[in-house]
Amino acid sequence: MLPSGPVIRMVSGKPNEKDPVRLAVQVNAGKVETLITAVHPLDWIVDARRDAESMSGAGKRIVVVR
Repeated sequence: MLPSGPVIRMVSGKPNEKDPVRLAVQVNAGKVETLITAVHPLDWIVDARRDAESMSGAGKRIVVVR
């Protein structure tokens, strides 16, 4: 029986020196989308950490330092 909850998969591969260039081309062409779940000010770092640990939803959590 599989455990319920989030599933974490690890993918490993050999880096290729051309990969960053190909990625940059795709980003500049607008072909790569980043899903941002939440943006937290540094003052709310405790809430940001709690949010990240809850694994509620896909996407990146960003902490703004000013």
